[in-house]
Amino acid sequence: MRRTGTTGAALAAVLALGLSACGGGGDDAQDFCDELTDANQQLADIAQASPDQVDEIVDALGDIDPPGEIEDAYNNVLNLYRRIADGDAVLTDPALATDFANVQTEIAEIQDFTTEECERASDE
Repeated sequence: MRRTGTTGAALAAVLALGLSACGGGGDDAQDFCDELTDANQQLADIAQASPDQVDEIVDALGDIDPPGEIEDAYNNVLNLYRRIADGDAVLTDPALATDFANVQTEIAEIQDFTTEECERASDE
């Protein structure tokens, strides 16, 4: 399936909503926070992204090694993002909305982790 710039804009909205960046961190959290911050900086320009740019950002998110306590949550969310980026999930398909609703707990878990761990470490 051929993706358009609309896919990039929609994916950006989903990614930005789910993975808010943080600054600083400690140990595994440090690396995760730094990598997630870098990926989120890439997201700032994705509204007009080409399909190749969307692929690059999803690949960058896939290269991030999340800490063990959020690994499952991160991978579940990332798998949904990959489906969107690959064109396997049609943005107007009600099933995608259901799938996105199903990962809300994981998104909240990732956000809680970044809020707690990244902000705590940046204060040290």
